[in-house]
Amino acid sequence: VTPTGPGPQSPPSALGRRMTGYSPDVPPFHGLRVGVAILTSDGQVAIGVTGDFETMSDIGVLTGGIEESVTELLKAVDDE
Repeated sequence: VTPTGPGPQSPPSALGRRMTGYSPDVPPFHGLRVGVAILTSDGQVAIGVTGDFETMSDIGVLTGGIEESVTELLKAVDDE
């Protein structure tokens, strides 16, 4: 894991146009079983998961756990 800090906190743009969405991606390469990318930008968080289903057939457990955890975090923040 190599944390790099937060992404840009101003609205991202490309060719002078505001980006309305993005998807972080971990490029697949030989030996990679699972990769998780998290990108923050403009007050938003995006999470991308890349996995080799042949060696990680239960990747849905990981993605489900991420989704449940994010939901719990959002609920905790809303309850404050």
